Amino acid sequence: MSESNETTPAYVVQLATAYRFLERFKAVKRFKLESENKINDHFDFLEATFQSCWHVKDWIRNDAKLDQAVREKIWKDVQRAEPLLIVADLANGTKHLVVDPKLEWVGAGAGSTEITRNADGTSTLTTQILLKDGRRLTDLEVIENAMKAWQDVLKRNDMLYFRDPTEDAA
Repeated sequence: MSESNETTPAYVVQLATAYRFLERFKAVKRFKLESENKINDHFDFLEATFQSCWHVKDWIRNDAKLDQAVREKIWKDVQRAEPLLIVADLANGTKHLVVDPKLEWVGAGAGSTEITRNADGTSTLTTQILLKDGRRLTDLEVIENAMKAWQDVLKRNDMLYFRDPTEDAA
């Protein structure tokens, strides 16, 4: 486990954890079905990524070193960021087995998981995420949108965040 130092806010540790799980999840999406059993890894890393991503807000809300007004503003921003609320429903559902209606934000839940055979002999797993309003998103869309939402919320509040490599190209 990483330790934060005096100059690095504690939430950055949790944000880095979420990014690491995202990279691990991406790494197990494509695999050789006959030689590797990555299906369990797919679900394990997907759930861990949802949970790590959503819990960044806990690290911010509970960090006494951050100004209370900043913590409250970020919490309000999080509650308006649909990608983070989708992840909240998925994180709470995977952590607690069922979604508590009092904790449900947008009604997101996991749907079917599809295995696609690729021309190179590998397979790709994709879990569909279903929203109450009928929209369907892929697992990767959900988590990448949520990490981008964190980036936007933190940037808007002059907080440290991990820069997207594509920002350099802009």
